[in-house]
Amino acid sequence: MKHIILGNSAAGFSAATQIRELNKEDQVIIISKETTPIYAKIMLPYYIGNDIDREKLFLKDLNFYDNKDIELILGKRAQFIDVEKSQVILDDSSTYVYDKLLIAIGGIPFVPPVENLKLVDSYTISNLSDADKIKERAKKGENALIVGCGLTGVEMAFALSKLGMNVTLVERGNKILPMLLSNNASNIMAKYLERAGITIRLNTTLDAVEPHDIENRGILSDGSKLPFDMLIFAIGSRPNISIVEGSPIEVSRGILVNEYMKTSVPNIFAAGDIAEPQFSSQPGFVSSYIWPNAMAQGKCAANNMLGYNVPFDTSSFHNTVQLKDVPFYSVGLIHPTQSGYEVKSRRDDDLAIYKRVVTKDGLIYGVQMIGDTTLAREAASHIKKKTQLSMDEIEKYITL
Repeated sequence: MKHIILGNSAAGFSAATQIRELNKEDQVIIISKETTPIYAKIMLPYYIGNDIDREKLFLKDLNFYDNKDIELILGKRAQFIDVEKSQVILDDSSTYVYDKLLIAIGGIPFVPPVENLKLVDSYTISNLSDADKIKERAKKGENALIVGCGLTGVEMAFALSKLGMNVTLVERGNKILPMLLSNNASNIMAKYLERAGITIRLNTTLDAVEPHDIENRGILSDGSKLPFDMLIFAIGSRPNISIVEGSPIEVSRGILVNEYMKTSVPNIFAAGDIAEPQFSSQPGFVSSYIWPNAMAQGKCAANNMLGYNVPFDTSSFHNTVQLKDVPFYSVGLIHPTQSGYEVKSRRDDDLAIYKRVVTKDGLIYGVQMIGDTTLAREAASHIKKKTQLSMDEIEKYITL
């Protein structure tokens, strides 16, 4: 049996290692457009900000793949999937026949339409090559304009600030980390960015740029102009579904998969950013950091590529989000959308502390703490263990 895996990040790598863990005989081939073994993409902002060295990004070396008998093909991009012939065509016209195929090539950064954008250099942060370019280009004392106040945007703001750049964050919404934080929590988080000298511009968008030999300017929707030497888009990504265009593989926003990570075509699976699950998950969870979710999906896909018929377990998955530059911890159910849940929170603006727990029937389902995370992991352990707690015991986790 030959398993072809497209993509060598969280989902693809997790699938390959899971197949090899369960089966020592089948052929496993990973095809990746990148030129290095797997690295931690979620750590790229910390590499840019000199918090970690480049070599620390890599989770495995090439010897690991050899020792696991996993063939790793680097620097090649899959162009098309011929489902009739069960083969993948690469950008060098070479073909690879498969028995089972996993598509795990992730997403592509979203860059909005901005007038004159092609006349200036701009960056996204989706791979190591992007990070290398930004790190080389960043200069102390220059101005950086970051569009998007999600996790990547916030982390990049801290990273460039550490390099001595003057950083401005632009967000179209009314708060930073909009998918993750309530208004109160967002206000507390903003204090930490402001203390680092980062400027935040909310309720506005970048509509155009004015190129200039000395210093470019960004024109915002409120009419103001911001000078910049570096422009970064950190708005998020979209599933990279171009590979299945013209094929019978069904797509919506991403490649549609069922609870076994199977696509609409037999023997073809998808996992990670490119996949759009059709099975239900508990509403109210925030999946802003998709690395652990992608790994779980890759492992699930691997089980089913081997014929074990194991559905994806949404009930046991609790996404954890942390920031290196702020005492911050978030896990579990954050924005409950169903009835029966109770949200308890407290804040201290002077101390820049915010604590929040989501409970139901004596169980903790979600925890967020900013400024003081002393008890965050203890509270999170109750989510995993489903510990029955009294109201006094729950109250402990929001005490300031």
